Amino acid sequence: MRARLLKVLLWFVVLSMAMVLGVMWFAGREWTLQYALGELTSRTDGQVNVIGARGGLYEGLTFDRLEIRRPDQLIVLEQGVILWEPALFLSKTLHVKQANIARITVEITKKSAAPAQEPASLELPINLVMPLAKVGVIEIRDAGKTTRFTSLELGVQYVSKRWQLERVAIGTPWGVAKAALALDATRPFAVMGDIAFAQESAETPYRIAAAISGKLADIGIAGNFSVRDASN
Repeated sequence: MRARLLKVLLWFVVLSMAMVLGVMWFAGREWTLQYALGELTSRTDGQVNVIGARGGLYEGLTFDRLEIRRPDQLIVLEQGVILWEPALFLSKTLHVKQANIARITVEITKKSAAPAQEPASLELPINLVMPLAKVGVIEIRDAGKTTRFTSLELGVQYVSKRWQLERVAIGTPWGVAKAALALDATRPFAVMGDIAFAQESAETPYRIAAAISGKLADIGIAGNFSVRDASN
């Protein structure tokens, strides 16, 4: 009797392992990713659409174009590679080991009369670790005018309902901006960190360094501004 019971239990263990391995294999196929993306487009009524997607749920996603349509804007990401570690299924932490986007375009399609409002929450259902994400070009198009940003580099973590922007660097029409910030994901969204801004190629080069603190709706800034004589 005991031997038979042991045999039955062993069969249940083997069957369970086979089912888990089968689900893991199924989740890692590219057509599973394609199905998931199709469901995403359907459930958002076409507001999110991924074109030219390749990859799998385990390793990550490569795409030609990602479109996000909102009532007042269209956001387009082009030539993207986002790779993550499969440990997400065990640790509930998404570790993004590579994130490169060639171009992001934000087109303002309609002016919003409503004032900007704080979000209800900035929480994520899982933790996030992304040591470095790169975007080649960001363009914001509004009323026939285009503002261009270049060479965005971003390192970010989200753990215990707190965002840590450990590294932010971006080229702007007014110079190079860098920052390191911490932001709570729940109201009142406490924020603190340091920002720096430099324009070395201007006729009169200048630098700005500041510390920020407070809450998202009421940020305090304390810093200094310096100008360097370009002739020296």
